[in-house]
Amino acid sequence: QRFHRRMAFVFQQPLQFEATARENIALGDWDRLAEAPEEVERLAAELGVAEMISDLPEGFETRLGRMFGQHDLSGGQWQKLAIARALACDPAIVLLDEPTAGLDVYAEAELHRCMQRLVRDRTAIIISHRFSTVMDADRILVLDQGKLAEQGTHLELLAKSGIYSAMWHVQRQQAA
Repeated sequence: QRFHRRMAFVFQQPLQFEATARENIALGDWDRLAEAPEEVERLAAELGVAEMISDLPEGFETRLGRMFGQHDLSGGQWQKLAIARALACDPAIVLLDEPTAGLDVYAEAELHRCMQRLVRDRTAIIISHRFSTVMDADRILVLDQGKLAEQGTHLELLAKSGIYSAMWHVQRQQAA
């Protein structure tokens, strides 16, 4: 259990809790944050979501979600809130599964900048098919049919002219 509490997960489709913005963050460490509204606000500021929350109709007390809430968020906003919730317990390891899937190019760029700051000084394991998401990683592992095919930095993998390099060039041609 001790190891488990030092890990956080953010999934491709972020969990969207029908709760206030404050409660959505506090759920990351409910025992500590449920009765600590000032700490939730401090964390939100530290994690870069306070401004987004302050723009909501009732700020931290805005009930979120489609069914019971007053306000629904965009995909990128839900994803940023999910990352803040995951980091609320100050994990040493963060696992992000396709964190930018389903986002438009602008939301992806904003979330990418946000993630770089939020996962600093933590071990972040990012599962992604998007080069923009992984190219700044310290180490990239390329899997082929479930087996490790290549590993290295973005530049090292491009120089190897292997699977990663081939996929990079295909994606760049599609973008042109």
